[in-house]
Amino acid sequence: MNNKIYLADGNELHMSELSGKLEGFWSLSTSVWENEFCKLRQLIEGSICSECYAASSRWRNQLKAPLGRNLNILNSKTYKVEEFPYIPLKVMRLESHGDISNLNHAINYIRLAKRNPHCTFTLWTKNHATLDRAIRMEGKPKNLICGISSLYKNKPSEKYYNWTDFIFTVYTADYVNEKGIEINCPRKCANCMKCYKTENFKRKSKPVMISEILKNDARKVNVPE
Repeated sequence: MNNKIYLADGNELHMSELSGKLEGFWSLSTSVWENEFCKLRQLIEGSICSECYAASSRWRNQLKAPLGRNLNILNSKTYKVEEFPYIPLKVMRLESHGDISNLNHAINYIRLAKRNPHCTFTLWTKNHATLDRAIRMEGKPKNLICGISSLYKNKPSEKYYNWTDFIFTVYTADYVNEKGIEINCPRKCANCMKCYKTENFKRKSKPVMISEILKNDARKVNVPE
């Protein structure tokens, strides 16, 4: 897989080969440092965004420019389905570093998925209101899995939509041990694949709840293999 893909107008999008818990995955993502939605949530005391891993990433100097270009391209206009390139992958992560910035951005991800029905795309977002607008306009492709990331630790988002496949919440060890919360995210995505298989999210009355332990607390609780 090349780390560059090209739109019909010649614009170049940077692809990230991921590491850590996402080792083995490729992602199309945008800049957390230039996304106003992200920057505002980083200022919310107690939010998971106030401890954003991506914002403090050791790869910041390397990624800031290409992810900034991705953001500018994807939020400046909408592309037609046929203007997106073929993606030679079976599974792909959307926004491993940032989040949806505006309606154009959300529509472009939906159309990217429509262009590549052979590939399953999974998107985490806190900007769910914007994604909802885009889905009501464009529909939700069967190969697009959409999750809502909870804004606060230990507090699953109470807001969800009929398109919401899962709600992803980060917990602290103290809260897990006090409340008996079941951690069902093993932090090894390639081994688990829970968030990347459409059959795990057949239409239910409520989204699947996915619980992850805070990275720095991982050794304090039992995490599934």
